Amino acid sequence: MTNVAVTVLIRLIAAVPVLIGATFAAFLLGIAAPGDPALHVLAQQGIHNPGPDQVQAAREALGLNRPLMDQYTDWLSRFFRGDMGVSIITGKSIAAELARTLPVTLTLAALALAFAMIVGVISGLIAGHFKDTWVDHAGRFGALLLLSVPGFWLAIVLILVFSEHLRWLPTSGWTDWKSVILPTFVLGAGTAAIMSRMTRAYTISNLVEPYVIAARGRGLPSGVIAGDFVLRNMLVPLIGLAGTYLGGILSGTVIVEYIFAIPGAGRFAYESVLRRDYTAIQSYVALISLAYVGIGILTDLAVQFVDPRVRLEVTR
Repeated sequence: MTNVAVTVLIRLIAAVPVLIGATFAAFLLGIAAPGDPALHVLAQQGIHNPGPDQVQAAREALGLNRPLMDQYTDWLSRFFRGDMGVSIITGKSIAAELARTLPVTLTLAALALAFAMIVGVISGLIAGHFKDTWVDHAGRFGALLLLSVPGFWLAIVLILVFSEHLRWLPTSGWTDWKSVILPTFVLGAGTAAIMSRMTRAYTISNLVEPYVIAARGRGLPSGVIAGDFVLRNMLVPLIGLAGTYLGGILSGTVIVEYIFAIPGAGRFAYESVLRRDYTAIQSYVALISLAYVGIGILTDLAVQFVDPRVRLEVTR
């Protein structure tokens, strides 16, 4: 069995209890949430003061009168077959809604991660190279500021400055490259700050290593040393950090998409919470849980590809 297959198999086995726990928690959200889904369905039909018989009939139609574990196993079976049911509010297919909105969310998350990686790594390399200078102090202050500012507050400030005052960028939507800039920055700012701090620390520690000192003694330019020696030695922790924070970025799209009126899966989930559309919430949470597991597996494979020593450890 190849190293890749071993890694995937190990992670899938380890992911089974995680997925069961995550999907069961997502399922319980719809059960434990305040309000009765049957009453919401009847309200959508124009029945605002239903009698007991009407409520009981609606609960039977939704399958809510069945035992809890029967409801869960049936829902889980249908979910993994791609059947996420229909919204109890709109009556539309949840799978179709997520298929329509998820590409927008994935694009936004990918752009935010790319922004965080590029800005964070470059600023960290520069700050580490100019340790204890004004450049380093400015970089550390900027990273601390981005980590301290809440995302929703940063979004409001950027909209006021760049959209309302300067009129450079749109306040909302997902139409052209201009509408992508602000949400990408807001979503990736915190991760970029963490990347910068970590890259700075690794840069400082690597610059005193014998192989870097030897490279300097041979007269190699600072850019070559930073790229071919320091950065290459940091690829494994950087990949691990990127995989870890990609899940957080996906979760963060909910607020960012709502603030900037982006038609993504995050906004769909937020509106489902407001409408108490429990079926849609269950499916979204379960789907994000699957995404976390998939990201973990891809991160492990990327680390193996970059560092042969990890491939050897897997086969032992």
